[in-house]
Amino acid sequence: MKSWDLREVEVEPHEPQIVSSDGDARVVVLQLPAGEELQEHEVHERARIVVVDGEVEVARSGGENVRGEGGHLFEFAPGERHTVAARSD
Repeated sequence: MKSWDLREVEVEPHEPQIVSSDGDARVVVLQLPAGEELQEHEVHERARIVVVDGEVEVARSGGENVRGEGGHLFEFAPGERHTVAARSD
């Protein structure tokens, strides 16, 4: 078993840290400053976003927007396009 306290992973804005990677998944921790966004993108595998701190707005291609803060989990099907915008640090 592997485990991480994501609040303890040191990560600077614009410098994502890969904390785990294998054949079917990887875990990336990033700090997204307020007002910035990950532009619309997709990944080949299933994607999950866990908000550790702050608030984000996630938009699916096609119009659905959902806000989430610390503790919120988002999941996307393989190839599902989405945008993530930070509403607070």
